[in-house]
Amino acid sequence: MEVVSSLLGFGGHGALDPDYVCIHETAGPGAPALNIVSWWRGGGGLPVHYVGDWTGKCYHCVPEDELCWQVGDGNAHVVGIELCHATNRADFEATWKLGVEWAAWQLSKRGWSTERLISHRMAAETWGGSDHTDPDGYFAEFGRTWEDFVGDVGRALASGSSDTEDEMYCIFQPNGEDRLVYYDGHACHPLAHLLFGKTQVLRT
Repeated sequence: MEVVSSLLGFGGHGALDPDYVCIHETAGPGAPALNIVSWWRGGGGLPVHYVGDWTGKCYHCVPEDELCWQVGDGNAHVVGIELCHATNRADFEATWKLGVEWAAWQLSKRGWSTERLISHRMAAETWGGSDHTDPDGYFAEFGRTWEDFVGDVGRALASGSSDTEDEMYCIFQPNGEDRLVYYDGHACHPLAHLLFGKTQVLRT
């Protein structure tokens, strides 16, 4: 998965410290992520933090520490992604893979398990203010379930493998400690895939 910085400069409406990672689907069959970004930029719809599709690209549209209008009364609890609605099996599988990688990345960098992974339907049932049930219907079109998705994310977390490319702004050694961290523009994260003091760099 390639994360593309495409911040809109609007869409956020307050500070966010999320408790959950939320999965949506666009309900626009065949429309790729770049089209969704252009639509949002032109004033259509309400953007969420990320949108991704079958190209392997995931566009970062709203900072993760800003609220988005996405799950009704639960907006203050979630960071979310819109998965584009594929119209064929190959594109669906590629989008599914991107969604799994994105969810595993978001959970892993926060030290969370799949217990913090929810769908729009689950958010609506928990907090109200929305009647959406995605992405259940979209997954069902291709013979998949929400439980299948959570299972794949759990396996990705357990294996520690991901094709995600973080938007890495800088790497530093805090206070002379024997470890490295990176700042992604929003927060600092330990670099578990770098061996400090070694010449080898391990990428997952």
